[in-house]
Amino acid sequence: MNIALVAALATTLAYLADAADEPVNGPEFNVLCSLTTMIDTEELEELEEAAASPDAATAWQEIQRLYILTANESYYKTGPPKDSQGAKSIQDSDAAARAWESDRRKWEDNTKETDGKTKKYRRPDRKAMSAATIATIDKLYTLAEHLHTAYESTATEIAEQEKLIRQATRKALLNKATEGTAETKVTTESATESDFKASYSAACNTAGGPGQHLANDLLCLCSAGTGNGQTSAKMCTLQDNAEMSTDPYDNQARAATIYKKLAAECKKLHPTTTVSATAIAAQLSSWRTLLGRYTATTHGDKGEFSLGKPDGTGGCDGTAASDKSCVNYAVAVKNGGTKNLAKAVQWYAQLTTAQSALTTRRQLNARKHRQQTRLLALWDQMEQLYTATLHPTPIQNPTAGANTPGATADKSSICKLKNSTEEECPSQHCDYNKEKEECKPKETGKAKTAKGTG
Repeated sequence: MNIALVAALATTLAYLADAADEPVNGPEFNVLCSLTTMIDTEELEELEEAAASPDAATAWQEIQRLYILTANESYYKTGPPKDSQGAKSIQDSDAAARAWESDRRKWEDNTKETDGKTKKYRRPDRKAMSAATIATIDKLYTLAEHLHTAYESTATEIAEQEKLIRQATRKALLNKATEGTAETKVTTESATESDFKASYSAACNTAGGPGQHLANDLLCLCSAGTGNGQTSAKMCTLQDNAEMSTDPYDNQARAATIYKKLAAECKKLHPTTTVSATAIAAQLSSWRTLLGRYTATTHGDKGEFSLGKPDGTGGCDGTAASDKSCVNYAVAVKNGGTKNLAKAVQWYAQLTTAQSALTTRRQLNARKHRQQTRLLALWDQMEQLYTATLHPTPIQNPTAGANTPGATADKSSICKLKNSTEEECPSQHCDYNKEKEECKPKETGKAKTAKGTG
């Protein structure tokens, strides 16, 4: 069983075992408080970071650059071929080509950090590359292109799930519809009198009230339609209630005031918890455990679908000034034609939506890590091929001697004068002249004259 779930259940059972020393609605208050502070803070659980380094963006950038360096002359100079809709005029096409070349030169002129002189990026001789090598590079690039698109799509999906989570939790808190962005955040302080019913009974005991949002049900547990508000608050917490409103819940304006006082008390009593599938599951499990723990002999359904302590005669209508406040979900459950709480209690349904989205978000993050790992592997393969194209291995003719014209031509091709540094000059077949800064084929076939012979 999940650790967080065990902890939540243990806390609930502890309250029940020590009920004599706790407020009558203490356990119920703590569950709704925990959910309220979690949503109010709106801090989503941190996603596990990828173990691989560097990141996918760097890998994709380097793959693109290696592909450009090994591409044909047209692609290298002007970029990918433009379709008929890609440029409005020849001038636009020329401007795009100039921009491509300017951008390419910026990164192409970078130097290695080792000596500050040797260029990191060098264009190999395309003519010296075999058809098989070119085909392999093209295939790897196509794979990387598709993989990068998939990676970006996964990142977008994660962002969409995060919006869905925020939309659902905000609806659960105060039944407010938002776009799920940071700019549209809903908090307990966002509550206004229009968010509440006109009377306690309408909010807690009739259709359309119970379960509409967490704020409503928290009020039902800790206030009443009559009496002193501070006395009613003692049904939920034995903390100093001096800051609580003295008014009963008898109109919308007072409901908003009482709620904000209760929400502030929740923040004092319950530490901030990140929004996670585990945390939501734990609190919903505790809520189900507490549902109907008080029975009512004359109350409809005998309290089976009540949260908190009902009045034996009035149920959850708030006519008792103290020790008998609750929220009755029975009407909502019956209206749904089933005892499906996820459909009857709106905030419960919203939190199960958020819970599902949180799980999906974690799964998408794992997929994103796998995609990044594959991109890094493709980058490594591209780099190996690129390095090989800088120093191609000549095709050896087993029937020809070392001094045949073909062998000499191969070496001349390898030891081209453009290999202007010692690092670029392949030592197996070439000699580097530091004074002239030239890379030339090794001289072979000259007979050495033995000392002392005549």
